[in-house]
Amino acid sequence: DKVLSKKVFISSGIPTPDFIYPATEKLPSNWDFPIVVKPRAEGSSVGVSIVDSPEGLPHAIALASKYGEVFIEEYIDGMIATCGILGDEALPVLELVPVRRRFYDYKAKYTEGETDFIIPARLNHEVTQKTQEIALKAHQVLGCRHFSRVDMVIKDGKEPYVLEVNTVPGMTPLSDLPKEAEAAGISYDELVERILLMV
Repeated sequence: DKVLSKKVFISSGIPTPDFIYPATEKLPSNWDFPIVVKPRAEGSSVGVSIVDSPEGLPHAIALASKYGEVFIEEYIDGMIATCGILGDEALPVLELVPVRRRFYDYKAKYTEGETDFIIPARLNHEVTQKTQEIALKAHQVLGCRHFSRVDMVIKDGKEPYVLEVNTVPGMTPLSDLPKEAEAAGISYDELVERILLMV
């Protein structure tokens, strides 16, 4: 539940983009475009749209509504990143660069060659550490155990914002979490074994 998660992040002092729930076609006067329209409970960026003008908002809400309740999120331009959690440890930060897409959408996630993966992410040590700390805190405040993957956007290369926590992250050898584990010196087989021993 992305909306409930964001409420927990805010109450815990974890930076997350501002949001409006339920979605409305008339934005408050202090909101500017672009914005992001999302289903409340989908994964893999299904039903997600970036909207640049009021004219595009009704269509985006209708699209997201096919997948349930809808909310609107502040659009933050920045580095798309993800940070895996294993036990009580944050793994190296992975930077995701869509090659031909505006954002890390379904096609960018599941089509070979559509995304460049950069690990470690191009962040200085201080921002990397801050990103890992925020990711671990997001995992913990939601009551997650054992492992997860925290999706984030890093504004101006220095301000991490949590988008969501994936409690069942992809676990193919090419998925993000195994890539992050590999960068930490943990092989795929070892990662699977460690997870099985924790649960």
